[in-house]
Amino acid sequence: MTENKLIETLELVKQLDKKSIRIRTKNKIPADKGWTEEDHKEELTIVELLNKYGEYGLRTGTRIGNYWFCVLDIDRKGWTKLIRNRRISYVTTRQGFHIYLKIGGEKEPRKEFLSYQGEPIGELLGKGQQAIGAGSQHPSGVYYEWNNAENGFEN
Repeated sequence: MTENKLIETLELVKQLDKKSIRIRTKNKIPADKGWTEEDHKEELTIVELLNKYGEYGLRTGTRIGNYWFCVLDIDRKGWTKLIRNRRISYVTTRQGFHIYLKIGGEKEPRKEFLSYQGEPIGELLGKGQQAIGAGSQHPSGVYYEWNNAENGFEN
């Protein structure tokens, strides 16, 4: 990942750089026991996690103001062409893409499996889940990169 792309990515994830959202991961798996508990707090910042481990996770189903932070996780490589030219910011992954969402409502969103024409295509990650964050490096060497960054991460 280029230095400019990393700087751009870190600017966009500032809203998510909260002790209650970021988590330490190793090979995409949360490294701390109890990471799903509400009182779990990660003391290292996203930059520190990236520098030390090369990756970090984001706890989904976590409050950001009046919203719930969730991730739409689509695991289909060819599907990025559907959103590439839209006004949607997204994070490319090894198998597809993530869209970071803020969802309103009183009750926290739960994991939902997504399908298209009867075939599984991904999931909505809610309470008790995590997604690897933008700027992280997948064990295969692929970086999770933010795209259409000018659209940011908004409601």
